Amino acid sequence: MEVSRKRLFLKHLEPARPLRRHAQLDVARISYTRGFLIDLASSPEAKKRPEHLPEHPIVLTEAVRCVQVQDF
Repeated sequence: MEVSRKRLFLKHLEPARPLRRHAQLDVARISYTRGFLIDLASSPEAKKRPEHLPEHPIVLTEAVRCVQVQDF
């Protein structure tokens, strides 16, 4: 008798809220064209040093056109 009551109780038991892994989030992905990104990289604003960067020898004050890497 006790087993049948337990089965009935578990049979109708449902979770209080849905699991998060089943939630469908509809988030749109932002995409940019290649031309837009190239134009953005060559804009004057992209060449300015951000104000929040610390004074560090690795952080350059001016943009460098190309960097030469030597073989070790």
